[in-house]
Amino acid sequence: MPSHDYFVGDELTGVYIQLLFVAQTCLKFRGRDAFPKITAFVNRIEARPAYHARWKRAARKRLNGA
Repeated sequence: MPSHDYFVGDELTGVYIQLLFVAQTCLKFRGRDAFPKITAFVNRIEARPAYHARWKRAARKRLNGA
């Protein structure tokens, strides 16, 4: 990933959303220091406003019993 923000190219696609769970799980077990490039990928996704909006919607649904 040296010249791209993502694994292939510079645009976020649905593939990366699927890959995010795998990457987060990897970092949870091995630690963020073990894989700096995967950590950078996860940080980029988690910093996106849409990522935060998704978790806010999920929290509201849980509070409303949905």
